[in-house]
Amino acid sequence: FLGLGLGRRVHTFGEQKDCEGDFPDDDDVTSITLGPFSLNSGLSSSQFAETALYHHSTRSLLVTDTLVYVPEKPLEITTLDPFGLLFHARNVEGDEIVNTPAKILEGWIKTALLAVYIRPSCLDISDTKESFIWSGWEASFDALRERLIPTPFLRQLVLRRFEADIEEWVAKIGEVCPDIKRVIPCHFEVAEGVDTKAVQSAYLSALRDACGEEKETPHQKRSVGCE
Repeated sequence: FLGLGLGRRVHTFGEQKDCEGDFPDDDDVTSITLGPFSLNSGLSSSQFAETALYHHSTRSLLVTDTLVYVPEKPLEITTLDPFGLLFHARNVEGDEIVNTPAKILEGWIKTALLAVYIRPSCLDISDTKESFIWSGWEASFDALRERLIPTPFLRQLVLRRFEADIEEWVAKIGEVCPDIKRVIPCHFEVAEGVDTKAVQSAYLSALRDACGEEKETPHQKRSVGCE
């Protein structure tokens, strides 16, 4: 999408198709844009915007960054060369890198926490003798996995700062995409079997408190990884 690499990477609906494969017709895809928002008014020109595409034929909502669905098991592509996962599986810097299925899974969990929270509360970097110390990461991941959620670091950076715009965006999703059955984020995994109400609830959960955490219910732990 960024146009990196060889060949054309960005395609505009309605243009002549110049690559292999079929593209949806214009009338089968509806776009909805959130923003753009100025993130540092008066300080820089940094802006944020999100455009979602709704493919009516497959009832699929494609989003870029605002929603994620983190699977319990590592994505297949991350296991082709598991060194990165094994590197992050260590609890402290001095731990030996060991290649086992359990360590690959542990590395996946910690990598996912780093990706969505940037600095999760279960990662301590304050000890001057250790570069990092992991503790309680299992509970943090349990509150995150297999759920459609607003991307945690965007909750604070964007979503909670523009509540009226988010509420308008959520209402627009209900109008344009009344029968969603899957969400396809650009990161992590596809969320199958989610409906329009679940998508709207995920966005609105970002407005509920400082971390966008939902209140704990008997069937759902509260997230402890938001910092």
